[in-house]
Amino acid sequence: MTMKRQNSPARLASLLLALALFLTACQSGTSAATMFLQKTGGMVEVSDDEGQSVSLMENLGLYSGYGIDTEAASYA
Repeated sequence: MTMKRQNSPARLASLLLALALFLTACQSGTSAATMFLQKTGGMVEVSDDEGQSVSLMENLGLYSGYGIDTEAASYA
């Protein structure tokens, strides 16, 4: 007995999804959004890309490599 391959819509959708994910992963350029720290509560620490502490202020700009640490029951 030989089995025939069936081209079902689900199989085609799976193939298209895999192709889309592959193409997304192969993008050569990156883009970034502008982000600002609007509000904090509790113990929050911000560090730059070199690990140095950054002073908290209203609408603090967050850049690539910045880290934000929050303690339990805190938010940023």
